[in-house]
Parts: sequence; structure tokens; C-alpha cells
Amino acid sequence: MHLPAVSLMVSVGLASTLVTQIAQPSANLSALNTATCPVTEGRAAFSPPAPYDEAAPPGTFWYGNPGLWTNLQVDGTWRGLNQNASGLRQKVFWWHPGFDGKSEQKPELTVTGRRLDSAGSFVQSPPATNAFDGWAILTGVDVPTVGCWELTGWYRGNTLSFVVSIEP
Repeated sequence: MHLPAVSLMVSVGLASTLVTQIAQPSANLSALNTATCPVTEGRAAFSPPAPYDEAAPPGTFWYGNPGLWTNLQVDGTWRGLNQNASGLRQKVFWWHPGFDGKSEQKPELTVTGRRLDSAGSFVQSPPATNAFDGWAILTGVDVPTVGCWELTGWYRGNTLSFVVSIEP
């Protein structure tokens, strides 16, 4: 049984005190067993409030709470990500009710990652940017290595966590 990973925080101040730790790559990637990663699944889907679109893009589902949500892959995996000096890059879109990218062009969204199948963590510090004509927050997340990761976003006192399997 896969359960959604949702946690609530009272303050975003914790995110600013976290120290970035780069995960050590797995010595044997073939030993990675993604079947044991408790990815966040679509049955935990969320319906965004009006005026946001109720239908998620094809192959994805909305996931979140009234204060912060995102869209995730139906199968819970991110595959074939581009590699850079900081790790494997994925663009993640986030929504917050009333977010206005025209007045807040560099949102103070912080994303952290915690590896569940081995040691490792990271902090992706602000600023993010805006997308979809200012209706969404966009951030590039650099995950240090493949594996099972819990990612958490903090924005304006709202927190959202989910689990994804990062595969080669």
C-alpha cells in the first residue's frame, strides 16, 4: 500500500536554517529497487480551488492542499533527467491561491529533498520564477542522484511533501 507523504510546518523559517548536504551516489544503481519506494500516487489527488483548472495535464494528477499544490506523474517516477554540476534537474511547478507572478517575479519558494533509500539530502534555495503568465511558481530542482526522494516545498507558511522515484 502506498500512502501520500504530506507534512505541515508552522513556519518556513526552518527551511532557511537547513544546511545543504549532497547525497553520495549509489555504488550499485542496478540494486536500486524502485518497487519499495512509497511514491505519492494519484488516488491522493487534490482538486484546486477556483479559478484554477480542475483537470491536470495528461499523465499527471494534482496533489496538495488548499495552500500549496503541484502536479505529479501518475506513476510516481522522474526518468531521464538532464544532469548538471548539481545533480539531476527537474522543473517543478507549484501553485498557491492568489499567486501573482507579475508582482512577485522571484517567489521565495524553498524546496528540500531527503533520500529515503539511502543517506542524502539537499536544499534548493529561493528564488524561483513564475510560469503560465504568472499563475504558477516554477523552480528547477537539482536532485543529487537517482533513488527514492521525499521533496518538500515551503511557500508563505504553506508546506507540501511528496515522494518520487528518480530513475536513470
